[in-house]
Amino acid sequence: LEARIQSFELAFKMQTEAMDAFDISKEPQHIREMYGDATASKDFLVARRLVEKGVRFVQIWNNGWDHHTS
Repeated sequence: LEARIQSFELAFKMQTEAMDAFDISKEPQHIREMYGDATASKDFLVARRLVEKGVRFVQIWNNGWDHHTS
């Protein structure tokens, strides 16, 4: 029972802290400018913030890249 409670508490903590990581408006303007305004740039910025929050695995997928289709 204790392990189950800890699991739920960890899940709750992850969900509440994730909202902060995805809010890139909290980054200083000069940092956002350094990353750029493209979608991929924002994805990299969010990825960095997630790693800083302790996420151990982050994958960025760029739709349409290297699919070898015409």
